[in-house]
Amino acid sequence: MDLTIIYPTDPLGSKVGGVETFLKGFIKYAPIDITLRFIGITSASGCPFRRWVDVKLGGKKFQFFPVLFEKDENRKTIIPLAFRFTAALRACKTDYSGRVLFFNRLEPAIFFKNVSSPKFLVVHNDIERQIKYKGSEVFWCRIPWLYFMLERHVFGFMDQIYTVSQNSLAFYRKEYPRLEDRISFLPTGVDDSVFKPAVLPKVAIRAALGFADEERQGKWALFAGRLQEAKAPL
Repeated sequence: MDLTIIYPTDPLGSKVGGVETFLKGFIKYAPIDITLRFIGITSASGCPFRRWVDVKLGGKKFQFFPVLFEKDENRKTIIPLAFRFTAALRACKTDYSGRVLFFNRLEPAIFFKNVSSPKFLVVHNDIERQIKYKGSEVFWCRIPWLYFMLERHVFGFMDQIYTVSQNSLAFYRKEYPRLEDRISFLPTGVDDSVFKPAVLPKVAIRAALGFADEERQGKWALFAGRLQEAKAPL
């Protein structure tokens, strides 16, 4: 299988985010009989863009096609990166025949309706929390009607749609009953080469982090994610 991932990130970069972690794990653990390609962006000033280059991630070789340069992926800009990436992608003349196309955002998929390749999409958000909630920091919460118009358009030509949120799964099955056989739940995994039981006791770990004696005892509450309603910290 020849599979092309299309997403506005640098797979070799340092962007912080769940989608980026998901895609890096996908590349790292993809079966060897899948030929991987990645159309994204580059944050390395010396990396050529708008042509295919051979790269490696986690020991896995794949082809990379950056369509634009972005010095700092973690910095938000007036025009969202997803929009600029979509415009740059549109301007590139790439042959997609014979490939399976793998999207992880709606925006880059909008121009692929007439591309005959199999297409599937992963939605990484709890849509009602991030789009319909007025206090969300997500751009689309300002114009949710346009987001859902875009969503209906893209969903209509996807061969399969996955969501990592049970809430979004229930929402989609209610909103798109005709597409129920194409919408599935995809539980997220964990890379056990990164996350595993610690060898040292907790007190020793806390000491290594520089905490005082009285701070090394008792319980800790840890939270990984933005302190925003969309991440449900409460």
